[in-house]
Amino acid sequence: MQLLAEPAHLLYCGTLFGSVSRVICHQGTWFGLLDITIDHDSPVGSRLREFAAFSEACSARQGDQDAPGPAQFAPFLDIFDGWMLRSADGATTHQIEDAPFFVGGGEISWVVKNT
Repeated sequence: MQLLAEPAHLLYCGTLFGSVSRVICHQGTWFGLLDITIDHDSPVGSRLREFAAFSEACSARQGDQDAPGPAQFAPFLDIFDGWMLRSADGATTHQIEDAPFFVGGGEISWVVKNT
């Protein structure tokens, strides 16, 4: 897997969602720090930010008795396809499997689709 020139750009269906720095890969899962730059007021920006907030809330509940299961992500299945990470220089693009996971505090993780 090729490393990404930073900051990498997190895109949803070609729309820039934010910039990712400090990108590393460990055992097939990628991690980085996200700076969200998408417009709050655009319909797609609002929907993607809603998903990111939901994902962060789920991350905070991991290990709790009421930890989220896959079914709780069902309202967001419409945005589980179309995510990609592009290197700053545009030379490398990785398609993300399903959607990135927003951990909280700017942290993000994702798995790259096998091509």
